[in-house]
Amino acid sequence: MKRRVISVFICIMLPFSGCTGKGYGPGSNDGPEFSSLHPTPELTYEVPVSMPNILINQIGYTPSGEKTVIFRGARLPDSFEIIDEETGETVYNGTVRQKPEADGSLMGYGDFTDLTEEGTYYVRGGILGRSYNFALSDAVYDELFPASLALLKRRQEKKINVILSAGTNETEEKILQGGWFTDSFDNQNVKTACEAVMVLLTAYELYPSAFLSGSDSAAKEPEILKLIRSQMEWLMFLQEEKSGGVYGGIRADTQENPAVYQMEPVSLEASAGFAAAMAKFSYIYQSFDQKYAAECLKAADLAWKYIDRQPDAPEETEGIAGILFSAAAELYRASGRQAYHTKLRSFLEKGVDPGNITWDTFGVFTYLSTRKPVNKEYCGVIMKQLMNYAEEVSLRAREGAYFTEGNKDLDNTKDLLWNMVILSIADYVITNHEYDTVIENHLHYFLGCNPQAVCFLDAKGSDRLWKEGGALQEDLLSGSCYICMLSHILKEDT
Repeated sequence: MKRRVISVFICIMLPFSGCTGKGYGPGSNDGPEFSSLHPTPELTYEVPVSMPNILINQIGYTPSGEKTVIFRGARLPDSFEIIDEETGETVYNGTVRQKPEADGSLMGYGDFTDLTEEGTYYVRGGILGRSYNFALSDAVYDELFPASLALLKRRQEKKINVILSAGTNETEEKILQGGWFTDSFDNQNVKTACEAVMVLLTAYELYPSAFLSGSDSAAKEPEILKLIRSQMEWLMFLQEEKSGGVYGGIRADTQENPAVYQMEPVSLEASAGFAAAMAKFSYIYQSFDQKYAAECLKAADLAWKYIDRQPDAPEETEGIAGILFSAAAELYRASGRQAYHTKLRSFLEKGVDPGNITWDTFGVFTYLSTRKPVNKEYCGVIMKQLMNYAEEVSLRAREGAYFTEGNKDLDNTKDLLWNMVILSIADYVITNHEYDTVIENHLHYFLGCNPQAVCFLDAKGSDRLWKEGGALQEDLLSGSCYICMLSHILKEDT
């Protein structure tokens, strides 16, 4: 399907089509207080603002997709209608299916999948008033994807002077270029950056066509790989040439003026994450730049050798076994060396936990995907583990009031996004239409169909968080999972 670009001005206009005045009126049920994204002037009086009780995806829906409106309140209407925002005419009538919740409240659901004509609409539901406006368009999600990639690019640090210390009183300065911020304090953690790279490369490996834009061909290097390559270049600056060990990252002291940047010590975690990310990038990037891909594989192998030389068995160190398993899987697929397969088998014999442990999931996906010789018995076991986890996620989401496991405080966003990565992988391994629906329902949740009726993308369009702690895009890892989720949704539209 030819992709078209649509402006996200709909999200910009959301505050003006809100819960007061024309939006709701006296018939609206009272709900929890709604906090505005932007600071408001201090006034001598307060105007109560009601939360909408008719929830829709505030960006919109594709005409061919499944579409459900959610109702909530002490009393619910038996029916609803969808109104054309421009003409004021009713274009669709539907019934509300009611479902009582454990806390005594009522939830209702109205299906309007049969409405397929493009336009701008809103839902009217009797005593509940009306919903926000929403669009119906084939291009409704198109702007979300490039906006997310642009945010990744903006996360990169500019050239900085970093203080290096080898554990002695002697220090030296080193100039570094690039590297993603991994938290809100301008720190750059190698393990976190590598984990984000693994999610993004997994998304690209699953659905490469989603990362092409316009008339781009598969032979042209996509923007996502250019962004990741800049991270690989930054990571190589953090690897010691002689030992192969990798510094843990860069700690920023922004209290100083100008800011002071201190290199974190070499660590096993950073070295293992580096090895996994470098090897995976090497495998994927070889069709675009074989020479640079070989450099990445060499750097990954050097980091592995550093880990292997440590006196204590690294795989016994808490928190690092999964990273090493993932690194061994990537190095085996990229190099074909039997020594890495031997390491893989030792991890598989002890047991891995795809789904619950992110790095185990990366390793399992790569082991199942490699064309190198593998142990079929282990493949059967880990595939069953992966699919069981995906089925559990899907079942819990179907039973959730908002078709997800989202909670009223919106504080489990990271878990929800990670589970969408799992479903994307599972759907790739064994196609399941139900996973498509669950994943798109999660996008609806993030864009308005949630307990607080907020769009997790702010009025500027796809570039800020709605809620502190409910990270969607400002958190690097969650933003990467969000991109993976979008790539799954857009895979058929490119």
